[in-house]
Amino acid sequence: MQRLSFPCFFLFALFVSCNPGEVTKENKYLEKIIENQMNAGGGNFAAIGQPAWTKVCFLGPYTGGSTASEVLGFSWNIESYSKISMYDDITLIVFATDRKVVDFVEYPRNKHDFSGFSRKCYERSKAIMKIPE
Repeated sequence: MQRLSFPCFFLFALFVSCNPGEVTKENKYLEKIIENQMNAGGGNFAAIGQPAWTKVCFLGPYTGGSTASEVLGFSWNIESYSKISMYDDITLIVFATDRKVVDFVEYPRNKHDFSGFSRKCYERSKAIMKIPE
């Protein structure tokens, strides 16, 4: 029985420490994809990112945790992942399901200003964004 205890403990620790369902780092690659689409005349967000997301949400400057959770429809510790609650030069674009964040990016407002979409979510099939000139 002693021989099995270390491998079992190791597998348990590995399982507990790895949570593939939780996104913990901003996807900077999305910034370039969004920028290219917007520069081409509009953002077809439905074609962006992983296939798992069902809605895209925009969180504008100074959005805090309670507002983010209200907009997303589930609890997400935004302050652990983004500086959006302290700055006005970005919009946080969050790709999510009804229960979790799949991807996110802090998009610079000096490139394209999505703050007009702040506190709104759009279903994937309706996520085609145009920003008025």
